[in-house]
Amino acid sequence: MNGSRLHFLAPAIGVLLFATAWLVHRERLDIFLSIRTDSLGYYQFLPAAFLAGDLRGLPWVHVLEDGSRLSLFTIGVALLQLPFFLLGHLCAWVVGTARDGYSAPYALAQFLGTAIYVALGAQAMLRVLLRSTDGVAALLAVLLLVFATNLFYYAVYEPGMSHAYAFALGACLLLITEEQRTHWTARGHLLLCTVGAVLILVRPLHAVFVLVPLLWRTRNTEEIMERLRWWWRKPWATALGMGIAALFFIPQLLYWKMITGRWLLFTYGTKGEGFDWSAPHLWDVLVSHQNGWLIYTPLMAFALIALVIQCRAQGSGARTVLMLW
Repeated sequence: MNGSRLHFLAPAIGVLLFATAWLVHRERLDIFLSIRTDSLGYYQFLPAAFLAGDLRGLPWVHVLEDGSRLSLFTIGVALLQLPFFLLGHLCAWVVGTARDGYSAPYALAQFLGTAIYVALGAQAMLRVLLRSTDGVAALLAVLLLVFATNLFYYAVYEPGMSHAYAFALGACLLLITEEQRTHWTARGHLLLCTVGAVLILVRPLHAVFVLVPLLWRTRNTEEIMERLRWWWRKPWATALGMGIAALFFIPQLLYWKMITGRWLLFTYGTKGEGFDWSAPHLWDVLVSHQNGWLIYTPLMAFALIALVIQCRAQGSGARTVLMLW
């Protein structure tokens, strides 16, 4: 099976995920977007900015000592949801339901958006895999990734969370890196900057993924240095790419400045939360009954074993994946 015969994969995944999300949530479409969970934290910027015209009164916030209402979430997910929010607004107008950002058409539009992003991410992963394996293996790997991991859960049961969007952007970043590795272009350079910026805005911890363009499939220090030289190959492309990335960050910086008076902010720090580097809870992350990764996604145990084995092969990409993990 070659890549040209797998063009059906992305549409099929998108339709299946959208239909399943609708079946799961069809009895509560009118309240789905207003449920006070982290999904609301990501989404709430859109109704506030485009309908209420006020970002100071967001519903899912941490109240600061001076009474200011600060969203702990960044705007990346909202940016990706924006086209589908506008689609939902149009549909609400057409069918005559409430145009408040939270009625059923907006929920259905969000289901559609999440399904499309996961489908695009799956297509990107398929293209990456087809560069190094046959069509059957690539197809099986992508299907397992979508339907045998918690990606399916976040695409269907909690489509407003950041996970599905992070998957799509991460897959696209990997594909662009793979294409740049064999044939560098200014267009690819700009795409790396754009996708990287939005990925960080989805969740700031995703900044670790900037190491993908630097390290993916490198075999030695010289190849890493060659990646660094990408940024000097066409200075105008680097300057333009950084400019595009900055444009995405400006709304977030302006929001933080408006609410707290500070341009840069670790939002969870305002609640006294942070990282305890002396107690990483690695064992709990892997096998605890409370969301232990390998307990609820046992498939990844085999993936980790395969990555360790592949580490012996230079340029496989396994070392980069394990280091990021």
